[in-house]
Formats: sequence, structure tokens, C-alpha cells
Amino acid sequence: MIALRGVSHRFSSLPVLQSIHLELGLSAIEVIVGPSGSGKTTLLRLITGQLQLQEGIIHIDDKPVKGPREKLIPGQPEVAWVPQDFQLAPYVSIAEHIRRGLWHLSTEEQHEQLAHWLALFDLTAIADQKTHQVSGGQMQRVAIAAALAKSPSYLLLDEPFNQLDPDRKASLLDYLHKVTKAYGTRIIIVAHEAATLLPHASRFIFLEGGCVVQEGDPQTVFFDPHSKTIAKLLGPINFLTPTSPIGDLQFARILEGDYLARPNQLKVVPNGDWILASKAFHGHYQLLHLRHNDQEISVQSSIFQNLIPGDGYAIQYLPHKLPEG
Repeated sequence: MIALRGVSHRFSSLPVLQSIHLELGLSAIEVIVGPSGSGKTTLLRLITGQLQLQEGIIHIDDKPVKGPREKLIPGQPEVAWVPQDFQLAPYVSIAEHIRRGLWHLSTEEQHEQLAHWLALFDLTAIADQKTHQVSGGQMQRVAIAAALAKSPSYLLLDEPFNQLDPDRKASLLDYLHKVTKAYGTRIIIVAHEAATLLPHASRFIFLEGGCVVQEGDPQTVFFDPHSKTIAKLLGPINFLTPTSPIGDLQFARILEGDYLARPNQLKVVPNGDWILASKAFHGHYQLLHLRHNDQEISVQSSIFQNLIPGDGYAIQYLPHKLPEG
């Protein structure tokens, strides 16, 4: 477990983290989410010993983290970190990057493990190429494969999906699940949005203004966000005033004076005061944009529902209940 107690950090006079009390590595894949400047990357750098701890304590499996003042070469043996810029040597081959984490094995085991990691990350065909010769997405896969080859207890990924197309992102997430099951590695991901990670994360931690403002499992944080910022990080959402002409709105979650409703929690029915401004085809559904006076909302609807822009419709809220267990 990675335990942080009273961790605060400043850059000059600017507070970046404020009295963080947090335990990480409690579940398979944990995601730290927050807007830019919320302190996500700083938190990772403190955990890995890249930054000197200014206030508080950090323990990894009951051992204190040592920063640059206590350790000549920063880093913790239990933790592998993949930063946003990957930190790969440009003129070193892909195979050599991964082999560096296998130095403690016999020559035969090195060959076996190298082939294993290259194959799993679809890098075999370019194993002899230098990293400056491959794409950003390929470099990212090299960095993650090289980190995992060291057999860390914890893998920290800083915005790992920025340079991956949707298929590669899905493949990487599927593989990360396999890593946690096969090796017991705990994976901690820093991200600027949470919506696409809802099916994959076992736990979310939200940062705002350098503070932990909410943590919990995906369903809990999705249906019960503690702030509008968190609600927006979890996907499209409507903020509705109490006077909005929407049926059953009293059953919706109230936050900061407004009712919360996801587009798929609303239903369009004929004859009402909401004017359909536009609709957009999204394959399995259509996204409707409706207006009433100075309010605008988005509603997810069946593609088979024949709705005409300019016509008036009524909106109903669809109450939900979290499944037990």
C-alpha cells in the first residue's frame, strides 16, 4: 500500500497539494482525476521520489519514500513510473529499453521475457528500431512494457492515453487488467477525464485545488458526485434549475442548487415547452439539444424516435436506483 499522510507541496508561494491524506494501491486499477493544475502529476512525482517531500510523510509498503536529498538516483524499487514524455533514450533500441529491466535474470530468461513483452505490446516487428524512429503511440507502449518488465508492485501512469487511438487505448486497458490478475501489480493512472475509464477503474480519486475532494467506486462517484466539476469529469451532464419544466425532477440529485441529469436519464415525449433545436446521429443513439427560455439541455434518445427540429416536446426524468452489492 502507498500511504500519504498530511502531504503538502508548494512551488514558490503557490500551493499545489494541500494536506493530502490518501491510501493508494488498495485495488487493481485506481484513477486519479482532476482538471489541469489540480496537483495530479506532482502527487506522482512525490510518490516516486522525483520531488523532495516538503511536508507530511509517504510510505510504500511501510517503507518511507526517499527524495533527491536522501537518494542520489531518485526512484523507488517497488514503483515503476511512466511519465507523459516517456523519458526514453532516442538512440536506444526498443528491445534494449525493455531488456534493461531484465538484467537480474539469466541470459535465457532474458530472451524469453523480452519476447514475451514485445509480443504482448505488439512491438516484435520493430524491436530493433530506435525509439526516435517510431510513433508516439509506439513509444508509449515501449515505455509501459519497459516499466512492467521490472516487475514492480505498483505501476504509475501519467496521462497514458494521450497518444493512443481508441482501439489502442482499449487494447492497453484490457492488457492492464490482465497484468493486475496475472502479476498482482497495482496500477495507478492519472487522467484529466473519467468517463471513458468508468468500465475499467476499480476506484476513483478526485483532486481539486490540490485537495482530495472525493473517492469511491465508479457507480458511487458517477451517481453521487460531490461537485459540479466532478460531475463534468465523469461525462456529459445537465444542470437544471428547480423550476425546469421536467417531470419527476424531484427524484434527481441536487448539487449546488441545481438538479443533475445525465442525457440518458431524460426522456423526450410529445407536446411540451422544450423546443428541439438540433439532433445529432451517434450510431446507437441520437443526441438531442433542446431549449426552454434561457435553458439548454441534452437528451440521449433512440435513433428510431422520429423527432422534428423546431417542434415542442416534454421532458421526463428517469429515476435510477443503484443495484445492491
